[in-house]
Amino acid sequence: MSDPYLLPPTAAASIADHQAWIGGDAVRLARTLTPRALIERIDASGLRRRDSGGTRVASRWASFAANDDQTGPRHLVVDATDIEPGSFADRALLRTNALGVMEGLAIAARALGASSAHLALRSTFAVEHAIVHEAMADAESAGWLDDVKITIHRTSDHYVLSDERALLEALEGREPLPVRLAPELDGLFSRPGRRDVGPPTLPDPANPTIVEGLETLASLGPILMRGTQWFRSMGTVLSPGHILCTVTGDVAAHAVGEAELGRRLMDVIDTIGGGFLPRTPPKAVLNGLSSPVLTRSRLGAPLAWEGLGGVGAAVAKAAFIVCGEHCDMAAVATAVARYLYVESCGLCPACKFGGGEVAAYLDKLGAGAGTAADIDADRPPRVVDRDATVRHCGPPPRRRVVDPSRLPRRRERRARGRGATRAVDPPTHRRSPRRSGGDRRRADASASRLGARRSADSAQPLVRPALNPRSDPDVEPERVAPSP
Repeated sequence: MSDPYLLPPTAAASIADHQAWIGGDAVRLARTLTPRALIERIDASGLRRRDSGGTRVASRWASFAANDDQTGPRHLVVDATDIEPGSFADRALLRTNALGVMEGLAIAARALGASSAHLALRSTFAVEHAIVHEAMADAESAGWLDDVKITIHRTSDHYVLSDERALLEALEGREPLPVRLAPELDGLFSRPGRRDVGPPTLPDPANPTIVEGLETLASLGPILMRGTQWFRSMGTVLSPGHILCTVTGDVAAHAVGEAELGRRLMDVIDTIGGGFLPRTPPKAVLNGLSSPVLTRSRLGAPLAWEGLGGVGAAVAKAAFIVCGEHCDMAAVATAVARYLYVESCGLCPACKFGGGEVAAYLDKLGAGAGTAADIDADRPPRVVDRDATVRHCGPPPRRRVVDPSRLPRRRERRARGRGATRAVDPPTHRRSPRRSGGDRRRADASASRLGARRSADSAQPLVRPALNPRSDPDVEPERVAPSP
């Protein structure tokens, strides 16, 4: 693999050390270019956002920069919450390359015309909070932040913060609920007296806001200093560059590593994790909870947006939770369903009530109380009714979640059912008609029944359980792995 540019071998002790590593002063170079020229250079590199969609960074930035001054002040929000279960990439990046993040923030603010930036940092990240403050002081001394004001916000660990609209609500001091329009149309502080009542409307001014991740910002300095052709020499044509991967679960060591896009996924996981436990390919791999489960047959796909997309998966946050051959996938499915039920924002019945029904359904099977009727159900409950959640959770491709019926657990689930003779085939995705008032009343009744069952079973509180014995999302990874 080519030399790393996101995770240095050791954290830079000074700005001079950082500039020596990437090849010069990227912020000074950026100030010699116009915002439009900066965006064109980023476009030439092919840099993509490190998320499920993988959209090209420059295409979003060009649209954002086209806003005129009458739309209000522009804001840049930096997401450093590491909110995806199993991901520790943001923490690793801040601990080893915080100056690179500050450098990228200054470059992005110039390209976007943003005079204020807001860094969202999880409140439990005490070590990273101290590192960021020190890096900010160094950046201010070097003059990097002369044109942009940075505010650090401490956020909660709610999974709904993965929605940009919920993140903006949290930054404004309200509950993290996705009750506003897209940040480009309904930005930070556009409605000081906002109330969560009624459908959202366009504010005036809009205060356009853009949300970016740490990996995007840390890539900007090396791209400017080493050139777009250097960046495109790594990865694939459609997915150039490197990506940070977190590997936990049934591997020799939990770690964060920098991998070149386009490599075989199984090789990347094996190298960063120091080998599988046991020494056989895993039964399945969870990529956080925002991507479909990767079964063993899919692990040969290239780690790239087009590669994983070709097998029905997504790059997402590259937070790989490895489930070995001994892993009970029925228990994994139960933990995922329970987590999504607890973390649901509760704005739509399909997500909250459906998640509760799935958790109850899997609890019944896990307790050995399942019947043939449960196993042979034509339409097992779903975690999310995708059509019913479009209003709050965004377009379905961006809010894809785990469907427990698609996890590789057929034999395990069949063994738990009493008298079951065959496994359930994965249900097909069918569009649901718009819910009527009667449908909502039936959903409310279903929720009441679920609540009654939960009250009778107080021995099983709805908490955030570990996905398997070796991969609790709240446990720090053991090390930062060398680049594979």
